[in-house]
Amino acid sequence: LGDPGFGKSWLLRYEGRQLALAERQRLLSSAVGTAEVLVPIFARLGRLAEQEGPFLHRLRAVLLEQEDLSPWVAELWDTFAEKVAHGQALLLLDGWDEVRQGRETLKQALETFMRAHPQCRLYLTSRIVGYERLNLGANTREWELVNFTPRQVERCIEHFFSTPARQNGASTSDQPSQASKGPALWQALRQRPHVMGLARIPLMLALLCRLYWEEATLPERRVEIYQRCLWGLLWSWRRKTEGDREQAEAPDAAMVRAMQQRTLLKTLAFALMQVAPQADAWELGTLIAQVQQLPGGPPP
Repeated sequence: LGDPGFGKSWLLRYEGRQLALAERQRLLSSAVGTAEVLVPIFARLGRLAEQEGPFLHRLRAVLLEQEDLSPWVAELWDTFAEKVAHGQALLLLDGWDEVRQGRETLKQALETFMRAHPQCRLYLTSRIVGYERLNLGANTREWELVNFTPRQVERCIEHFFSTPARQNGASTSDQPSQASKGPALWQALRQRPHVMGLARIPLMLALLCRLYWEEATLPERRVEIYQRCLWGLLWSWRRKTEGDREQAEAPDAAMVRAMQQRTLLKTLAFALMQVAPQADAWELGTLIAQVQQLPGGPPP
């Protein structure tokens, strides 16, 4: 459980990757065979809710939708299903709070599956707002991700600015001079309590570090921070990152496209606010429907 930006989805994917690496090593060292190996399986609960039938049928349909996985899923599904049923798979299910349509039927399918297969290993994420407890068995535990402490914020800043640019996604530049920006950012945050609140959210702290890496300044107002971070993600940070073919081959066209995307996002955000003023997450189908209703139709 955790608020937006706390790294719930990242944590699920990290757990899956760590398990995959460990199991691969066990296979290579002949410590286990394919019959004993554990398999991580990631799926978004919103996609599962769009399917019908028992849980495993839904899971198979969602995995088959992924082009890079579909050939393997089609060929090995019986093996996957057996591993899931017998506790030799780790199910990583993301975004329970985002499920609005079909929530009750998905809940029933998941609870029915877990009653029949109590040995199944499962991690499920949800925002605190919108969380509805599921009956997944007597051994179910709930964990909550919390804000960084000030000391953790400081340590993350130190790590970010001591890491080579290529590893943290920032533009390349003189590393020693960039390293000195870490203490400067920390001091700026201490002088701005309202911004320090943002920095205690992992996602926002990463964006603040990137912003300070590029501009060596921290805006006073939150709205300015959001504006600069958005433009950085759409254009200016991409423009400075090595290896972006689109930016290198047609920078003017890329900038125009970024401006169009920013306009689209503004219009879409306003439309969504009118539909549901209190919501902070929407299902993919709702987003697609709103984009299709934009003036002039959806972008190319």
